[in-house]
Amino acid sequence: MPRVLLATCAEAAGRDDDEPLLLAALADAGLTAAPADWADPGVDWAAADLVVVRSTWDYAPRRDEFLAWARKVAGETALLNPAEVLEWNTDKRYLGELADAGLPVVPTAWVTGAAELPAALARWDGDLVVKPVVSAGARDTARFPAAERRAAAAFAERILAGGRPVIVQPYLARLDAEGRPAWSTSTAPTATPSARAPCWPVLRSGPGCSPRRRSRPGRRPPRSGPWGTPSWPRSGRAPASSRSTPASTWCPATTAGPGCSRSSSPSRA
Repeated sequence: MPRVLLATCAEAAGRDDDEPLLLAALADAGLTAAPADWADPGVDWAAADLVVVRSTWDYAPRRDEFLAWARKVAGETALLNPAEVLEWNTDKRYLGELADAGLPVVPTAWVTGAAELPAALARWDGDLVVKPVVSAGARDTARFPAAERRAAAAFAERILAGGRPVIVQPYLARLDAEGRPAWSTSTAPTATPSARAPCWPVLRSGPGCSPRRRSRPGRRPPRSGPWGTPSWPRSGRAPASSRSTPASTWCPATTAGPGCSRSSSPSRA
């Protein structure tokens, strides 16, 4: 029976609402699956037929270590997503490549030094969002009104002083009401769009954290996988937990690291 390890992190333990659903679906498909902390040196990743990077939420401050782990695992067994995709996707400079390819992305200014900040902060009127190029869970991410450009500059300079490049983007107010589209893809011939509901506010003090509100896209059974065709029941239908379901939304308590708190009336972002 194929064995799947879901790479996660200590921070995600008990907080990933998707995990029980995924484990149940994999069990229905005849697969043995279990979560494992990517940073746990005691895990035998090579013993798995497949390692799926699932909820490694703490990678941002340890990106080099995380990528070294991914390359090591990829040399021992199948890894999804591949290590080279993880390297590309964990640095927000990939947005520039998408823009160059003609895909619609949020306009972005890339800042590698303090001398570039004034031009970046003056590029758009209205509220701005400032964040490191490597971040997750809204850590070190803040929104600043037009009247607070000095505060935005000071915030960006603190990030730059730590050796981390910064991105500056105009805040898209329509996300408050509309959310943003998300795409779910698999080995099935179609990609499934779903609306991601508006997010909780990004806190504007300290490391910052933002409880994320997600949508569950419709699910389709894959026709094949890294180990061949899944073992669906004799009926030929996917287990109920894997068949297409209407999108729904929910909001975990938090999705960032320790030390974060939710203000009763934080600035929206």
